[in-house]
Amino acid sequence: MKRATYRDADQVVRADTCKPLREAVADGRVELQALARPPYPGGQLAPSELAGVVSVGRWNAPHDQDWGLPWHFNEGIELTYVSHGAVTCSVETGRGICTTTLRAGDVSLTRPWQRHRLGDPHLEACRVHWLILDVGVRRPHQRWRWPAWSLLGPSLRHTLRSVVQRSDRPFFRADPSLGHAITALTDLATVAAGPARAAHLAVAANQVCVQLVATLERAHPPLEDALTATRSAVEAFLRGLEARAQEPWTLDTMATACGLGRTQFARHCRAITNMSPWQYLRECRLKLARQLLRHRPTMSVTDVAFACGFGSSQRFAVVFKDRHGLSASAFRHAPREG
Repeated sequence: MKRATYRDADQVVRADTCKPLREAVADGRVELQALARPPYPGGQLAPSELAGVVSVGRWNAPHDQDWGLPWHFNEGIELTYVSHGAVTCSVETGRGICTTTLRAGDVSLTRPWQRHRLGDPHLEACRVHWLILDVGVRRPHQRWRWPAWSLLGPSLRHTLRSVVQRSDRPFFRADPSLGHAITALTDLATVAAGPARAAHLAVAANQVCVQLVATLERAHPPLEDALTATRSAVEAFLRGLEARAQEPWTLDTMATACGLGRTQFARHCRAITNMSPWQYLRECRLKLARQLLRHRPTMSVTDVAFACGFGSSQRFAVVFKDRHGLSASAFRHAPREG
C-alpha cells in the first residue's frame, strides 16, 4: 500500500502504515480489532464517526513475535495502553531516546512530532490498545482544533493541551479507570456500523479523554514555560531535518514549519546547534551525501548531489570538497576508518 502523506506547514510527512502489523494479521500471528481511516489497518470509520480519530483498536499477540513497529511518526496524538503482557517502547524526546518496558496497566503518550517505535526490535506476547486523535497540530506551539464530539470543558482541555504541548514525558502508569475506559472503547471495534455505534464511540472516546486527564493530573509531569516550548518546537524540527534534508528548504519554510519568524527561528537554531539554519541544513545534506557515496556505489555523483537537495552538481562539488578536503569521488574510494 502506498503510504499516505500529511502536510506540516511546507513539509510533507509520510504517515505510518503499520505494514508489519498488517502482515502479522494476514499470517494469523496476531488478532486485530480496529476501526480506522486510511492508511491504518482495520474496519473503516464512517465519516460521521469520531471526526479527528484516525485509528482506534487493539491487537492480541498470544506469543512472542518476530516483528515490531519500527521508528515512525503519527499524524495525531497517540495513546497506547498495555492490558496484558509487556511491550518495549522507545520515544524520541528533547533529552534523547527514552526506552522502557510497558507492562500491564502502563500507557505511552506520543505527540505528532515524537518519533517512536514498539519492540526491541521484536514484540513480546502482549495485548495492546490504542487511540490516535488528530487535533490538527504538528508542533507544540500550534492551536488545537477540538472535534465536535468532544465534551471536555475548558479546564480539562487546558490540562490535556498543556501536558501535550509543554511536556515530552511519554510514559505513565494508568489509573484503573483509564484502562477500563480505553478497553471499553476498543471493544466497540467489533460492533457493526450504524447510528448506535457512532453514539457509543463518541461517549467512550470522551470517557477515555476524561480519564487520561485524571491520570496526567495525578502524574503531574513538569511543564516547560512558553519560551522553552518554542525552543522544543525548533529542536523537534531539527531532529527530523536530517531525514528530509533533500527537500527544497528555504529559511522561510523552515521557520514556518516551527511557527516562527525567520529571525526568531535562526536565533533558536544557532543557540541549539551553534550553526545558522543554512549551515545546519548543509551539514544534514552532506551527511546524507556521505551515506549515499559509501552505500550506493553505482549512483553517480551528480545523482547524489540532486538526491541530497543540492541545486547543481557544481555547487555540491564545491561544498563537499570545502568541507571534507577531497572530492566526492575521492571520498567514495578512500579507505574507511576503523
